[in-house]
Amino acid sequence: MFTVVLKGILARKLRLLLTAFAVVLGTAFLSGSFIFTDTIGRTFDDLFADINANTDAVVRSSVVIEGDFGSELRNRIPDTLVAEIEQVPGVSFAVPQIQGSATIFTREGKPMTVSGPTFGGNDLDPAVSPWIYAEGRAPTAPDEVSIDAGSAKKEKYQVGEKITINGTRGTEQFTLVGIVKFGTVDSPGGASQAIFTLETAQSFLLPQRIAGTSVADWMIVKGDGSVADKELATTIANSLGDDELQVLTGAEITKENQSDVRKALNFFIIFLTVFALVALFVGSFVIANVFSISQAQRLKENALLRAIGATSRQVVVASMLEALAIGLVGSLLGFLGGIGLAASIKALLGVFSIDIPSVGLVILSRTVILTLVVGTLITLFAALFPSLKAGRIKPVEAMRSSAIEPPGANRGRIITGSALFAIGAGAILFGLFGKEPIFFGLGALVLFVALYVLLPLVAAPIARLLGGPVARWRGITGRMAVDNASRNPRRTARTAAALMVGVALVSGVQVAAASTKSSIRDIFGRQFTGDYAVTLDTEGGGGPVIGGFNTEFTDELSAIDGVGSASGISISLGLVEGKGRQLTVVDPASVGDVFDLKFTSGSINDLTAEGIVVSEKRAEKDSLTLGSPVEIQLIDGQTRSLKVQGIYAEDVLAGAYTVSRDLFAETTADIPLLVVFASLAPGADKAAVTAELESAVKANGLGKLQTRDAYIAERGEQLNQLVGLVYGLLGLSVVIAFFGIVLALALSVLERKKELALARAVGMTKRQVSESVGWESVITSLLGTVVGVLVGLLLGYALVASLRDQGFNTFTIPVASIIVMLVLSVLVGILASIYPSIRANKVDIVEALAST
Repeated sequence: MFTVVLKGILARKLRLLLTAFAVVLGTAFLSGSFIFTDTIGRTFDDLFADINANTDAVVRSSVVIEGDFGSELRNRIPDTLVAEIEQVPGVSFAVPQIQGSATIFTREGKPMTVSGPTFGGNDLDPAVSPWIYAEGRAPTAPDEVSIDAGSAKKEKYQVGEKITINGTRGTEQFTLVGIVKFGTVDSPGGASQAIFTLETAQSFLLPQRIAGTSVADWMIVKGDGSVADKELATTIANSLGDDELQVLTGAEITKENQSDVRKALNFFIIFLTVFALVALFVGSFVIANVFSISQAQRLKENALLRAIGATSRQVVVASMLEALAIGLVGSLLGFLGGIGLAASIKALLGVFSIDIPSVGLVILSRTVILTLVVGTLITLFAALFPSLKAGRIKPVEAMRSSAIEPPGANRGRIITGSALFAIGAGAILFGLFGKEPIFFGLGALVLFVALYVLLPLVAAPIARLLGGPVARWRGITGRMAVDNASRNPRRTARTAAALMVGVALVSGVQVAAASTKSSIRDIFGRQFTGDYAVTLDTEGGGGPVIGGFNTEFTDELSAIDGVGSASGISISLGLVEGKGRQLTVVDPASVGDVFDLKFTSGSINDLTAEGIVVSEKRAEKDSLTLGSPVEIQLIDGQTRSLKVQGIYAEDVLAGAYTVSRDLFAETTADIPLLVVFASLAPGADKAAVTAELESAVKANGLGKLQTRDAYIAERGEQLNQLVGLVYGLLGLSVVIAFFGIVLALALSVLERKKELALARAVGMTKRQVSESVGWESVITSLLGTVVGVLVGLLLGYALVASLRDQGFNTFTIPVASIIVMLVLSVLVGILASIYPSIRANKVDIVEALAST
């Protein structure tokens, strides 16, 4: 039997490769994501090990507040600790480190676009500094700065030039005296870096209320070599004797840095892995369909095997061995493709100025094994049921002249499909409304399997409905296409199923994105009552430090004649009832003039430094009323009992907790303004006020002035980049479905050789044959697309409905996008028919009509 299988595979090499392609794309993304993240992880492991090699200890505050999604806020420490640390036996010297946000400007006077955070800090002793001077020297004067080589290359800055930088103090000019590298790379992960003297960093980068004071983010300690690092760290900790200080060894801080990078990469690998599994899931539909068609066309072959003594088990095993070959070939090719994908991603990051050290790709045995096992198992599972069906063939019944699949009973299909549909729908609803995302994913998979089972029941009438215009418009070729598509509804449905899954996912994302955009615009439209907004116009962010506007900027805007009020919004973290929570920070005296949170009790004007206002949902959950105490700890480490001074209904933007800016007066926390809102005074000249505001924003250097309408419209568009990435990855499933249609049509042509030969014999031209095959492909594509769109609309609606309690109440159907998908499905059908049409026209008429 093994010889029979081997010869069968070699006789159908093209089918083997085309079917294996359904596995290739999914496994390529699976292996590529692991190879890339392993490479980046290893690279930064080595990089941090190198740059921290001379750091023997780090002293920092132990007071830290951890928020959601890895956000963290740590207290600062006095830099006067340097003298105490240097008195500890075994310490050679200690240097304070400041880390803030500093935005470098282009030659045109605009904030430079970077793909990472915009860091600023002070120069360090070369013995412990991660920065290596490629050109120039370290800054020594208040008006001097050094910047990273990546930023210098991007703007072609040269040592000796004047450059503009924005910090907490505002926007100022500095003389560029040095260009540095971060270890062996031009810049760390696409971030920009500005390096000042310690005094300049403290006055230019720290919050205004503590600017110029003697504080640091942490201390870097260099030992004299007399004691081991661990002993040195312990001695320093004992000497300082402060529970609010933490001392780490160089090895510990290196491990922490490496861990932070890997945590950041986890999202990336999960993101790509999900799409790899989606691609493999869609590919399993294609594989199952191909095996079903293949087994139907090999009735005689399998019957002959049974007739000469092969058992049912042997026939099943033979079919599964073929599936094993396809899985192994596809997985191996996918693994090789993953290597190329990882290299491409790394090169693409370079295009976006994200500098990665030049090292080879890291390929772990885990990646190889996982790729081969996952790809092969999915292939075997997809081929299991067609193979079991092949094993049940009775030799006498299978000895027939045609190769049409037997229709089978529909009752079992209805029962099985309906049960799966109910299970899938239930899991989806539980996942959405029970806040268990894993159930949503599993439910969607079960739902698609249910539709795969049920679709043959309706495929024929839908195909005739979709093909009706074609039959009337194209005559005989159109009618043949409709007849071929509806003749075997099971095959047509299975061919369309893969496309259905891809289209359902894409349309579901479109509905969710369109509805979210509409909801966001609606939310901002209700809550933002001002006339202008000044927003950050840089594309950095995502790191531990995110810049913004200083609080004095609102005073400047408020002083403009014709401006009624100006107020900014900040975000910070605090421990609320022992858990890290996001705090919205406002100026109560002015925020009510430009923003409306719909207070149900109290008012924003009642908010003081001793109070807090909370959302209606949080108040209900924690049984809070006006006057209720709320225990909160800020970054200064002290716990304060605040009183609830207001309860508001609109919490989508403000979140659960809102506090006064005055609450942070005694802390070292960074709370820059992320956005500033302004309103017109009654009777003011709008044109004149707009001109004055534009002038003030330009003088500030950082920011973009927008009208109320422009600001609200742009809020919804911020999703476009993420949605575009999702579309691109989901497009893989459509590509796999495309090859599934090609394969199914090619096998269908093989099955209909006599039919095609007879049509040619009675006068049908090659062009008409191609047209008939093409329209059959289009009808199949439309079937998958129409059903996929309907399913996608339902999934999108369920997702939007689950977010209603979060304020997302708008359900929007992206009509234009759906029309585009329908048009693209026609193009997919036409393209997918090219190869099968060529094969159809190569049928030898005389040979096909022969009875032997």
